[in-house]
Amino acid sequence: MKKTSIGGQALLEGVMMRGPKTTAMAVRHVSGKMNVEEFPTKGAQRAAILRKPFIRGVFNLYDSLTVGYKCLMRSAELSGREEEEKKDEPKKDNGKGDAWLMPVAAVLAVLL
Repeated sequence: MKKTSIGGQALLEGVMMRGPKTTAMAVRHVSGKMNVEEFPTKGAQRAAILRKPFIRGVFNLYDSLTVGYKCLMRSAELSGREEEEKKDEPKKDNGKGDAWLMPVAAVLAVLL
């Protein structure tokens, strides 16, 4: 039996698959067309010390959270969900955006 190291995550109107060398996501666009995006997986380019068992787990958790969050937000854009939410909510923009949210969530996940 052949062993594989591919994992995935459900997205809005699509799926993200992560392999040792490439990560890909496929999302159904508002128009009904499938949009596929590929990008390299980060883990293989790390230094040897960062690939040791415990340290590797911390970095892989952080990578999984950041890549998963980015793909989820991108799928919301492509599927049209973001526009629907913006119509329902009153517009408020303090200029900061949600850039601080992901690092805080990642640190909290590692600590927990």
